Amino acid sequence: MRNKVIAVVALLFVIIFALTLTGCSPKITDITVDWGNLEATIVAGTDLDLSGLSVTGTLKKDEEQIEITPDGEEEGYTVDLGGFNKDVPGTYTITITYQDFSQTFTVTVEALVMTGITVEGTLTNPVYTGADTIDLTGLTIKKVFNNGTEQNLEYTQVTTDIATVASVSGTEKTLTISYTEGEVVKTATITIQVSDISLDHIGISGDITNEIFAGDTTIDLAGLTVTKYYNDGTTGAVSLVDLTTDIETIAASAGEGKTLTLSYTEGGI
Repeated sequence: MRNKVIAVVALLFVIIFALTLTGCSPKITDITVDWGNLEATIVAGTDLDLSGLSVTGTLKKDEEQIEITPDGEEEGYTVDLGGFNKDVPGTYTITITYQDFSQTFTVTVEALVMTGITVEGTLTNPVYTGADTIDLTGLTIKKVFNNGTEQNLEYTQVTTDIATVASVSGTEKTLTISYTEGEVVKTATITIQVSDISLDHIGISGDITNEIFAGDTTIDLAGLTVTKYYNDGTTGAVSLVDLTTDIETIAASAGEGKTLTLSYTEGGI
């Protein structure tokens, strides 16, 4: 009898010792997963953010909530990423498993696509009526993607409707800037001023060939070259017959170093 008691005690000791060594997971009825910062939709190239993820279990005996740690030295939950590949668009199922319980979270990876373009800044150079090209210096143009990133565009990569906009002058004209990628076209607008082209000044070179005498009321301007300059930087030649002078006043008396004024009128200027 004594030997049987000793044997039973020894068996119990072995069982307790085995349980101590292997551990004994608490019995639960379900698990609850807080997915933390995991997002349901991400853009290709974005890593899964599992930070903040936590798992709790409901104890069978008293329904107390306990925290369950990731699988490690002690039995914990496991994470199955469902073949997740951040560079391949598609739908992936993330699974958290503990004991016989599991919870899932669906993550959709969307392709990286351009959603629009942005334009910032102000044109450095003025725009004049009749322009069919435009200098976009002063502007920063970017294309924007669905993950929030941006990429600078060169001026040569975009087009504008400047020919239409510059057909008439105005102080608040809307210029549309367009960028095409594949079959996708994105646009943005800015407000510009379109000014009329007008005469700015004339320039004179050369010397008068014929002599001038006191009392002259006309003058031969042969020997002179007159150029007209416009506010848009263009130039043109002025015919001498289109000029007027104050020769009658200047030649009222003889003298050297006298200043002759030449005038040219165009468009009321």
